[in-house]
Amino acid sequence: MNVGFCPHRVIVALFLFLLSHFPFPSSSLLLGGKVVTAAEFALPSEWRFGASWSGCIDHHSAIEILMARSATQNVVAEGSISLGLTRQHLLLNQEGVCLFVDEEISSGGGNGNGNGKVKGKGKGKAVDNGGEVDGGGGKLLATWDELTEIATRKQGCYALYDDGSKPWRISTLSKTSGIPASLCPPLTSSGAPTMVLGGFTMHRIAGTDMNPTKDTAAKISALPNLYPGSVVLDTCCGLGYTAQGAARKVMDGGTGRVVVFEYDIASIEMCAYNPHSQGLFDGTLPISLIHGDACSGLEKFEKNTFNAIIHDPPARALCRKDLYGLQFYKELRRVLKPSGTLFHYIGSPDSKESGKLYKGIASRLTEAGFTNIVKVEAAYGLKATAAVQSMRIRQDYVDDEY
Repeated sequence: MNVGFCPHRVIVALFLFLLSHFPFPSSSLLLGGKVVTAAEFALPSEWRFGASWSGCIDHHSAIEILMARSATQNVVAEGSISLGLTRQHLLLNQEGVCLFVDEEISSGGGNGNGNGKVKGKGKGKAVDNGGEVDGGGGKLLATWDELTEIATRKQGCYALYDDGSKPWRISTLSKTSGIPASLCPPLTSSGAPTMVLGGFTMHRIAGTDMNPTKDTAAKISALPNLYPGSVVLDTCCGLGYTAQGAARKVMDGGTGRVVVFEYDIASIEMCAYNPHSQGLFDGTLPISLIHGDACSGLEKFEKNTFNAIIHDPPARALCRKDLYGLQFYKELRRVLKPSGTLFHYIGSPDSKESGKLYKGIASRLTEAGFTNIVKVEAAYGLKATAAVQSMRIRQDYVDDEY
């Protein structure tokens, strides 16, 4: 069976690379001052991984599974325990949902009346209660009461385990900042979740036509020079969607790379649980993830290092460093190649909080050495170009109080 995302089989390596070396080695990390390989990295003991970890579910997937349940028969149904990333065959028995570990269900043997086999493919295949499941059918992941609770609450994403543990809502309290963090599914269907950090959602999810995937696509589209072979800086990883999107555009067999910073260990923990963030860890994409703050980390990079920069900082209320200040913008300009492009996410130009920031940010970017500063409406931010001479700031930005 093609299970798709199997977290307990993924080596979740937190790429804490040496800042003084570039390009970064693809399999080395900096842990406690000692260079180790990714294979030697051990997940923090308090993170709830292990052999029993089997996947993730949200209320959208829980509702789908509940609808496929039969009151009288065991059923093989197609569903997702990877937050919509992949589809799996699940055995729905009278106790709850199990991972279907064999592609065939026997309707014969035991007390059954037949001796044929029913392939475990498709949705809602019924199996006589007297039938047997080849290979045991997998262990229980969640009871019907537990799935009903998830479907009814419609909050958060839940880790599933096959050792009898109750589904656990994926959340943590950051040791870096003391801020709570959790995963939150899209509003209308299962898919890439957003992260709720200190009460703020990290992606646009409002409206029937917006979700983290579309929000990320708009940000990536704002950068025209993500060519194969480009080197990209992502200042704030979050759940890693922009880093992964950029990496897919620049990878060309070895020279393209994305370097991404993440200050808050809680964000990295949420990435480790999130099926849609695994490109940060599994070696399939040319990404170097640095646990540290970009404000001080950029000092280790030479000037004109990056072809493009994605700057998507959290709300100012969550920032422990000045990610909206002139000095940081000067560092961004220093490491960006001439004619390189910066995209700076700010927020809705029409909102009371974000809308008033545009003029001040554009002014500081100009002072830092950026030109061609334009508002990208679809991506809720500003695009700017690194140039030798800065241009006069455009006059169509409203004043801010930053």
